[in-house]
Order: sequence, then C-alpha cells, then structure tokens
Amino acid sequence: MSRPWCLAGCLLALACASSNLGGLDRSQAPGTPKTGVNVAEVPVRGHRVWVTRPGGEELSGELLAVEEERIWLQTAEGAEPFPVAPTDRVTVELAKSDRGKTALWSTFGCASTVTHGSFLIFTGPAWIATGVTSSVGARRSTELNVDPGDLPRLYQFARFPQGLPQGFLPEVEQSPD
Repeated sequence: MSRPWCLAGCLLALACASSNLGGLDRSQAPGTPKTGVNVAEVPVRGHRVWVTRPGGEELSGELLAVEEERIWLQTAEGAEPFPVAPTDRVTVELAKSDRGKTALWSTFGCASTVTHGSFLIFTGPAWIATGVTSSVGARRSTELNVDPGDLPRLYQFARFPQGLPQGFLPEVEQSPD
C-alpha cells in the first residue's frame, strides 16, 4: 500500500521540479488589455537578466533594450551597453522565486520527523528529497535560459522593447534606427 503512494509522491515532486513558466513566444498576452490608463501610473520595468560571457564573466541588471549588436542593462553603475557577441547564455528572471520559503518549510518538516520515532529513517529522507526538488524547481520554474541564437528575441523582456527612446541617455551614442 505504501509503495504506490511513495511512487506517486516522487512523480509529483519530479513534475513540480520540471515545471516552467514560459518561453520566448509571447505572442499571446495573458489577461485582458486595459484601456485609458495613464502611462505615469504604469510602473513598467524590464526583467532582471544575467549575461554570461566566455570565461565565466557574469553581468546582471535590468534589461533596458536589445539592439542588433548590443544589449543595454541598467546596472549598479547606470545604463550600460554590452556587445551581444561573445555571449554564452542569458538568463531571464520571469518572476520572483519562493525557493527560500520552500527550503525553510522543508527544513522545519525534516526537523519535525524527530517525533516520528523509528519511522524517522523513512520520513526524514522523504522530507529532504521533496524539499530539495521543490526548492530547485521553485528556482528553475521562474527563470528562462536563452541561447545566443535567440538573443534578438530578448526585446520582449526589455523595458523598452522598441529600443531606447531618443534622449533617454544623452551622454551615450545610440545606434541609428
């Protein structure tokens, strides 16, 4: 009787760990569009991204715009352009992850197995296995890894998907449209 439940639990944990929130195809917008909204009332921001370069160098910040030859990021130093080539990978944060809360609850659950007596040898590892897979799944399901060939499609996640507006960065030369 317990073997089918154990198998069902393992399959559920694997399904949760392999879930994904989205991909690069955002041609269908979720929800219904709202009209008559003042632009000043819309706090639009680009998604947070991590750009990995050859050699392990990693850049991170808000994705401002994507051009043919460069990516604009808002970093701690300000708005900076980075050349598209050479880039190994870009990771886009689609949503905030609750992996910390998941790991905390799993830790409390595992600690509670002390009260299970000799069944601790079964329930402890079960809590550890489900906690690890849930925490990893919580992180992976909120991130999108983009290959170098798909970098032009990153504009969908930028604050300015059509490119930087004229005068946004007067001190930096922008590429002509």
